[in-house]
Amino acid sequence: MTSGIILSAMIAPAKMVGDWPDKGYLRVRADRAIVANLLATNAVLQTQLAALSIVRRSIRLGAVQIDEQDANGWQRLGSCVGDYYRAHGRLQQGYQRLGRRLDRMLIASV
Repeated sequence: MTSGIILSAMIAPAKMVGDWPDKGYLRVRADRAIVANLLATNAVLQTQLAALSIVRRSIRLGAVQIDEQDANGWQRLGSCVGDYYRAHGRLQQGYQRLGRRLDRMLIASV
């Protein structure tokens, strides 16, 4: 015997053809989501570009302040320069991917 709890399962009725949104509506929603994602990606890339600009300026300031006999200082500066150029390369790749995605979006909308 059960402890007084009655379990019942309600089966949802199958959706009828008229219940689904039309394809045009779904296409518009998908396009809006894609555009929102492209805008967010652009904002992230712009922020990374601004951060790299600050890093580049700090590298220039560091180069001026390092004594020419300070081998460790120059090695650290070289490491920072290498990190900067790697980050710059990744940022350029991000912009290229964004450009390709925009091209695909524009071609698909025509």
